[in-house]
Parts: sequence; structure tokens; C-alpha cells
Amino acid sequence: MLFTPCPQRLLDNNPIKEDDYIDEGFGNRINRFKDYVSGEDWMGIAPYPRSADPEDIFDLQEKRGIRPIEVPHGMLMRKGFTVSTASMRWAADMYEYAVDLWEKELPHVIMLSRQSRIGGNNTIMHGELAQLVTAMRNRAFEPEEKRFDDDHEFEDYEEEQKARFPEDGNSPYVFPFEQRFPVLMVSVVGPQHGRIFFACMDGRDVVIRQSQLYSFEKREAAP
Repeated sequence: MLFTPCPQRLLDNNPIKEDDYIDEGFGNRINRFKDYVSGEDWMGIAPYPRSADPEDIFDLQEKRGIRPIEVPHGMLMRKGFTVSTASMRWAADMYEYAVDLWEKELPHVIMLSRQSRIGGNNTIMHGELAQLVTAMRNRAFEPEEKRFDDDHEFEDYEEEQKARFPEDGNSPYVFPFEQRFPVLMVSVVGPQHGRIFFACMDGRDVVIRQSQLYSFEKREAAP
């Protein structure tokens, strides 16, 4: 196992705040479960607020020491995580372990993937495979960040990304000795299903393991 499961005590001590999550167009998403109806929009994804102590740490990912991967970041220099064409669409939110809590840079990547196509058991979609391989490839070639003074101003995020992570190939890699580049990905697929993938390198081989396809079409069948 290259990923350690979240401790149960962390979930028990930070329960979902059921009464605090109200969607104006839907109601309370905790107390109401929208069964899938053919022809309607597929399910959406939304975070749930949790009771936290101390109150200044709002979400569970922060308490777990996980942070989003956002621009500017060396992982985002190469494309592949998001695609939109006439026949397929996929996107992903990505996370990594925070250095200030884990006290070192870790190569692990956690992803929440969204696919536009209907999923099937014992298969992997083009978009799912592309995201897993892209995450490992980008991590392997992730350059060290070029530092600037705190008061340095950039015109926009795109300029900052290019300045901090220039594509000249001269920057040393963040993980030059890593051999596994593990990725854990939750994939949400149509019509209202989800599954979990684990991927890593094993020598020259890419190892990908996946769970069964879970259905969220009906409340009584949802895991």
C-alpha cells in the first residue's frame, strides 16, 4: 500500500454538518438523494462542510494534510488532465500531501475525475487512462520552482506559471530518484456511477488496479 487510509477518528471527530448545506435549487443534499432519471442531467459533485476543531480549519482535506494542486504548479506544465471535444469530455481536481504537515515532498497524487461517458465494469475509459498516465508523467518531470521575492507582482496566473516553472529544461526535478509515482483516483462516470483506481510504476510497467463500478442511481443501491 502506497497510500495510508484516512483514520476513522478523523471522520468521527469531524462529522458532516447536515443542517448547514442547503442548495437553493435542490434543498439539503445530505438529507435528499436524487435518484437517476434517464434523460436528465447526470449527477454533480459538491463538497460537504464539516464540524471542525479548531474552527479555522474548515475542511477535512486540510486536517488530513492534503492540498489542491493549482496554478502555479510544476505538475500543470503539460496537458492531459482536461479535454473537451464533440464526443468526449473529462476533467479532474488534483491534490497532494502538504509539505508543512508531512515535513517532506511526497510524489503521491490524489485525483477526483469526472468523465462524460457511461462506464462499464472491468474496463477503463480513454479519459481515465489519460489522466492516470498524465499524473505520473507530469510528476516524473516536475521541475523545482523558481523563487521570487514575496512582493514580486505578476500580471496573471499564466505569467506566474511560466515564470516560476520555465519550460527551458534547465530546472532540476523535484523527484529525481522516485520510481513509483503513485496515483489514487476516484472516477465519476455516467450515468450516475463511480469507481476507484490505483496506479503506479513497477520498473518499466505501469500497474493499474481498479475497484468494481459502484452505482449511485438509486438511494437503496448506493454504497
